[in-house]
Amino acid sequence: VSAREERRGNIVYKITEQWLGLWKVEYDKLLIGVTHKSKYLCDNHIDYFFDDLWENCVEAKKYSSSVVCHIRCSYNQEMN
Repeated sequence: VSAREERRGNIVYKITEQWLGLWKVEYDKLLIGVTHKSKYLCDNHIDYFFDDLWENCVEAKKYSSSVVCHIRCSYNQEMN
């Protein structure tokens, strides 16, 4: 589930699909442009949720039963 919006030619979808393949991440569906991730998690009984934005992780933990994992990246390393 990604909040990134498609622009032209499904490029966001393709890049995300390639990244998941590179890291051998198995998934059932790939959704692009989902703005309310925690609602989607609840409505679809998602088991695991990984996100690089801390606020999304907090919201997902608060409103869903998903196992929530915050991913630390080069651009969010300084977060406490």
